[in-house]
Amino acid sequence: MSIKQALAWAIEKLNNGNFTDSAQLDAELLLSGALKRDKEFLYARPETELSPWQKLKFRRWLNRRLAGAPVAVLIHTKEFYGYDFYVNRHILIPRPLTEQMIDLALEEIKKQKTTLNAQYTICDLGTGSGNIIIALAKELEKKYSLDDFELIGLDISGRALKVAKKNARLHQLEKNITFIKSDLMAAVKNKKIDLVLANLPYLTPADFEREISIKKEPFIALVGDFYPELFKTIDSLKNKPLVIYEDKQGVHKKFSSSQVNKKS
Repeated sequence: MSIKQALAWAIEKLNNGNFTDSAQLDAELLLSGALKRDKEFLYARPETELSPWQKLKFRRWLNRRLAGAPVAVLIHTKEFYGYDFYVNRHILIPRPLTEQMIDLALEEIKKQKTTLNAQYTICDLGTGSGNIIIALAKELEKKYSLDDFELIGLDISGRALKVAKKNARLHQLEKNITFIKSDLMAAVKNKKIDLVLANLPYLTPADFEREISIKKEPFIALVGDFYPELFKTIDSLKNKPLVIYEDKQGVHKKFSSSQVNKKS
């Protein structure tokens, strides 16, 4: 089976399996992963024959995709804000919408850093794969020294923290970001925090049951109502940090519960 034949076969299977919207992209990503080549190679060398092992891996991944497994989990890679992240079944797969948190954070840091001389502390709640704090750090080091920032990633899941630490190493940021197991902000409640980034679970159990595309992702990373508790904690702090967070309505910024949410 050649690359061209494998792609055509997989696209047909995915279309027949109700993956019409993503059939071509899914097939390209799965085949690229099986071959350990980029997508450009697929179209530059379409007559290249798959080895028996590559063919077997591709077929297995395709069958798992047809059963509902996310492509990112199968190939263990997901792009976020232009950076590649290792992912697995223990963490929430990064979404394009969440990239808006990086844009908003960079805007706010630019405003605040002009008036602050002390180290600027950023806390990423529910860090998961670490994609938010790592992508932000990669962008910050283009304009600032990371020594000017204290970067912290918090998650209640030890498995998620292992993934986040692995991604920090992959992006050569293991010395710049501290990852801590914590229930919301419990581990940093006595620290002065300047910016909180939060992409916490916000779906209801009914949402989870209704949305087929997320069935293979961890329930704990998707379902819950943690923002009221988070904002109560923020309001109890002497120095209230800016909070940039994502919920069903999108990405917002907030200083305290008394303020009206500002959508990005």
